[in-house]
Amino acid sequence: MGAEKIPMPRPTLKDLTEKTGFSRSTVATILRGEEGRFAQETVARVKKAAQESGWKPNQQSRNLQKQRFGALLYVFATVGRHSNASPALLVGLGEAAERQGYHLVIQPMDAELPRETPAFLNVRFYDGMIVNMNRFHAEAADAMEKWLNRFEVPVVWLNHDRPWNALYPDEEGGARFIGKKLINAHARRVLYVGPGATGHFSAVHRPKRLQELLSAAGIAMERVGVDAPEPGSYFGPESAAALRRLDLASFDHLVFYGPYLIARFLAHTAGRFSAPPRILSFDCTESQDPPGMWPGVSIPWDELARRAVDMAVGRVEDGGKRAPSIVVDGVPIGV
Repeated sequence: MGAEKIPMPRPTLKDLTEKTGFSRSTVATILRGEEGRFAQETVARVKKAAQESGWKPNQQSRNLQKQRFGALLYVFATVGRHSNASPALLVGLGEAAERQGYHLVIQPMDAELPRETPAFLNVRFYDGMIVNMNRFHAEAADAMEKWLNRFEVPVVWLNHDRPWNALYPDEEGGARFIGKKLINAHARRVLYVGPGATGHFSAVHRPKRLQELLSAAGIAMERVGVDAPEPGSYFGPESAAALRRLDLASFDHLVFYGPYLIARFLAHTAGRFSAPPRILSFDCTESQDPPGMWPGVSIPWDELARRAVDMAVGRVEDGGKRAPSIVVDGVPIGV
């Protein structure tokens, strides 16, 4: 067996001052990214020495100097123990935060906000916050925003339609893509299946825009609302009664608000279609496509995660200055 390698000691600022011949203050200032008052040659020499030495910043020390925690808090809404938060989004947020020198703290929160201020707002252990609005009711979101403003927390509202400090998918663009697919396929009668009553903007924009496009092309579209997306069948007494009133065999295409509804709907309506209808969905992924699935629209979770972290870090770094919202295009996907 060969001799065990002894790890080289981590280079320090003192090592870099000796290597470059510059003062500790000069080297430290340049490595913090404050290069403006130094000659280009000086900056290049310090950076080259740092790279050759394998020097890396001590993030903990930096956080102490800036009076920061080095953490971003991700808050997502739940109903009971259930949440529609995407695992792909969660992984993407963690990876994006790590690349920015932050770690991600995860905080589930009941969609029906409590009357009292949540405990995690009373104990500050993070620099900025990303709030996923997927399941919050509009009035609950308004209450939470008042809390955050009082505590002066730099926040990014993920998946919520607002002009400032928000990041959300292009729902109308997704509806245009699916609408064009249906028009080009000479669809005659379309059934849209999605949430019946919800405060989230996507549940309003998707069917509204799709129905406008199809109506202009002379294509009939019916809508059936499902019960609130809790664990279970999704088709309670009201939605089941609405389905019974429909002649399902007359529909040649089905469009779903999200893929989580497809299998439940098909199981609930087994035997009621004379021929398998073509299926499209918002928020679909390759792994969720059932047999006969047509191309749908996917939310680009990786891009949403990266941009959400970039916006949150930017708001922390500039002292909470508000940022214009970003609309992210959907991605066509399917067989």
